[in-house]
Amino acid sequence: MECSCGIGRVGNPYLRNQCEESEDCRTCQDSGGTCQYEQTYDFNGTWRLNCQPTVYYTQIFRSSKTPPRLILGKLLSLFAICIAYILGAMFNYFSSNFIL
Repeated sequence: MECSCGIGRVGNPYLRNQCEESEDCRTCQDSGGTCQYEQTYDFNGTWRLNCQPTVYYTQIFRSSKTPPRLILGKLLSLFAICIAYILGAMFNYFSSNFIL
């Protein structure tokens, strides 16, 4: 059985912590990219390095679901505005049509 460092790694797999990223991958990481290896389709088992730019996601993009408390708060605010508008309209109607 033969040991290896794995795809994209170089070094001596028989020694502890001796496998490290290849020079190409380190260059990619130093430029802010992420190493991804893709197998070529020439049937000889070779792998090709694909250096992808690192993408940072904010909390908004991680979750597309709106928290239920936020939805409830917005609905209650809208409900309160509607009630205030209706009560104001009723007050104006009754105060202008009925003189006490």
